[in-house]
Amino acid sequence: MTTADVGAFDVVLMSTKSYHLHDAIEDVLPFVHSETIVIPLLNGIQHLDVLDSAFSKTQVYGGVAFIESTLSEDGHILHQGANALMMYGRRTHSAPPSATQVEKALSSVSDIKSRENIESDMWQKYMLITILSGATTLFHTDVGTIRTSTSAGSFIDRYINEVARLIEQIAPEMDAERLQQKAKRQWQNLDASFKASMQKDKEKGQAVEYEHIQGYLLEKAKAYHLDAPALQVVYANLELYEQIRKGDFQ
Repeated sequence: MTTADVGAFDVVLMSTKSYHLHDAIEDVLPFVHSETIVIPLLNGIQHLDVLDSAFSKTQVYGGVAFIESTLSEDGHILHQGANALMMYGRRTHSAPPSATQVEKALSSVSDIKSRENIESDMWQKYMLITILSGATTLFHTDVGTIRTSTSAGSFIDRYINEVARLIEQIAPEMDAERLQQKAKRQWQNLDASFKASMQKDKEKGQAVEYEHIQGYLLEKAKAYHLDAPALQVVYANLELYEQIRKGDFQ
């Protein structure tokens, strides 16, 4: 895609890392018109505010992707595992006239599901990715190895509880107890060799989305005057990693 391309897009899928979002918005702006549907597939939730500011809120849908992937050394995207699922949905009752046509086209793809309450799906995915990325980057290993440690397991339980309480505070419709129980089941059922993509990025010395994932929740904890010591430890570990990676010391 270049600015030499002709025409405008009916739908834009935003699947960048959070630290590339602003550049991606600038890249697609020449191709977006009043009826373009924008479906973000980023982890987290904070990007919705950014996209709502760049486009009309009625254009910006919610979306989540469940897929295990990573970058190869030469920059190619590698799909790991057999499963892949995308979910999307409207966040407002109104939508551009093109929405019906776009949704009809997407409905023909078996691995794409339309959802009535997509923001709930986004919060649940946010809960899961916050736990998995935080745990595997903090202990610098896979899920199975972490599960062998009683002390690490105790930390993960506290971390899950903190994150669930925070999400319920930000989005009261999300029940903390349900979030906790689901996250703990998912944690126990994961393949022992699983590592979050953030841990894989860390192992390669690449940038990580800690500000967008853990940082956003930590800022909300401060705003609501809630203690989040486990989240603080996870955030500090990732912040130090980024400082070392960038050589950013004074």
